Amino acid sequence: IRSASSNNAINPDTNRAYNEIVIGGLGFQDEGTLYAQWNDTFSAYLSEVVGPKFGVTFKLVNLNFITTYKAVERREVDMVYTNPSVYACLEREYSATPIVSLRNRRKVGTKFYELDHFYGTIFVKTNSSITKISEIENKVVEAVSLIGLGACQLQWVELSSRGISFLSAPRQVRFAFSQKKIVKDVISGAVDVGMVRTDLAEAMVSDGEIEPGLIRVLENLQGTSHDPGFPFPYSTRLAAPEWTLAALPWTSWNLTKAVSQALMDITPAHQAAVSGMYATWVAPLSSLGMHQMQAELNLIDGDDKCVRAGDFCETVVCPTGQLKKSCAEIEAGCELVNEPCPEGYTCVCDPCHPLVDKTCGGREHFEFVEKEGKCVCRFGYEQPPGESVCVEVAGSNSSTTVIVVVSALTFAALAVVAGAWAYRTNGHRRDDSWKISLSELKFPEPSVVLGRGTYGQGLLA
Repeated sequence: IRSASSNNAINPDTNRAYNEIVIGGLGFQDEGTLYAQWNDTFSAYLSEVVGPKFGVTFKLVNLNFITTYKAVERREVDMVYTNPSVYACLEREYSATPIVSLRNRRKVGTKFYELDHFYGTIFVKTNSSITKISEIENKVVEAVSLIGLGACQLQWVELSSRGISFLSAPRQVRFAFSQKKIVKDVISGAVDVGMVRTDLAEAMVSDGEIEPGLIRVLENLQGTSHDPGFPFPYSTRLAAPEWTLAALPWTSWNLTKAVSQALMDITPAHQAAVSGMYATWVAPLSSLGMHQMQAELNLIDGDDKCVRAGDFCETVVCPTGQLKKSCAEIEAGCELVNEPCPEGYTCVCDPCHPLVDKTCGGREHFEFVEKEGKCVCRFGYEQPPGESVCVEVAGSNSSTTVIVVVSALTFAALAVVAGAWAYRTNGHRRDDSWKISLSELKFPEPSVVLGRGTYGQGLLA
């Protein structure tokens, strides 16, 4: 940061004036809601306490799950206040560094609790017959969005750890884009199961939006040895650290240090804390759990970038061992199973299909039969009832047959290789390289795995 006298000059790193520090805040609702809660902290307080030391003012701007990345890429912001999952992406892709983490303040009855982490809840209507998380199979489940953390991703990774496919096990998954709407939809019976972050439903009760006792958290871990002092019901074993204020690489270290110290000096009685509904700020909390969660859910693409919000089909990711259906199939999926999507929601019904393993898992004496679409015992062997192995049929000449078949296949394979080599040599003698475009390949559905190697699975095309 330059001296105050020259701070109106343009910063070549951002193409913006030195004397204005822009903080982007992730807003779930409208711009006015973000400013009402956070302007006292990020604009008024920091401009008053930190600003004079560096000749700058602080400005808060509203961002969402799409514009956050665009603003960072264009260097339109210097700091970002966001949820820990998005922060992990900014750390991974743009070398963002944490300044401080929020210490939240939540009320239960007449008592206040200060919290630096939260969990996810999986809940049903109180009189529902569902008692276990595993019972979501063939039910209608509602979350906030695929890129939502406390109302989707925490629950998603919990299901994944239990071997349950979040997108395929339920009859339909709906995305409401509002956590309060999810709670009300479960209470009304519009859906069977809901997913929101801890303390959301309790706050709705406290604010008089819903009556107490209308919902029940599945497999509630509150009061157990998992996290004995946590004051709210929760279902997920993975906790997320509270929201983070992060600095981007073009922000001065001295300024970052001053912002950190100023925010940690805030007390619960300060106007900034009252408006923001928090207690204070603490040293940055670890984002390791978020990185591990994103890897587990395949939310990191081949370019080591996080899956972005935007076109719904593009945000759908399938678990290892499954392949995403075409966008046309995904869009029509719920209609095909007679589960139409209500207006104002986005829905998905079984968007993934299993890969067919032609290697038969490497099991001895098995072979894949195209017409049957499955692995069976090769000639001369049979599979005893209830067994998972192939045994040789007594009195068969399977060994001789196998040798003859293998010899014939070997000869045929050599002929194919020789022909391919001749074609490549003669037909592409003058080419610098011989490339096959992905658009030229046609994959059968379901996809067929031919084998596995160092770089992944080989698919039939």
